Amino acid sequence: MTFAAGAALTADSDIRWGDGLIEDEGWAALPSDQPGRWSYRNASGSCTAAFRGGVLGDAGGMDDREATDALIEHQSGGDFLGQDWLTDGEFLRYGGEGSGVEHRQFSYTFNEVGYFMAARAFVEADYSVWVTVTCEGEPVGPVVQEVLSKNFIAVDE
Repeated sequence: MTFAAGAALTADSDIRWGDGLIEDEGWAALPSDQPGRWSYRNASGSCTAAFRGGVLGDAGGMDDREATDALIEHQSGGDFLGQDWLTDGEFLRYGGEGSGVEHRQFSYTFNEVGYFMAARAFVEADYSVWVTVTCEGEPVGPVVQEVLSKNFIAVDE
């Protein structure tokens, strides 16, 4: 689903994360008391993947791409390094027959601490999804690839 295709969604569209780590022996669930948020720590204990799915809120006339960039900036707080660091990416889409769900992402590593965030805002459906992956002492890139390959977005238009 491209950013432009998101404009065809409605308030009745159903968007969900498909949790691919829940049964994965290489990851352990961490407790969470926040609705719509869950996280895992990898077996080595050096990396954490945190997920969120929930209401987007007021997007102030933005399209999906603009709202996604604003979401990343807001959610990453002090970890955000600026618009120049954002790149396009793709979540796997459940039942998408080879198609994905466009997202925006950024990543950096500093002093052996890696940070990655990917997000997608669905303005018309008033929903958003994001994932962060952090690693200390382990390269974040391969872990991000694992996390993104095991989790998907379901979009019921």
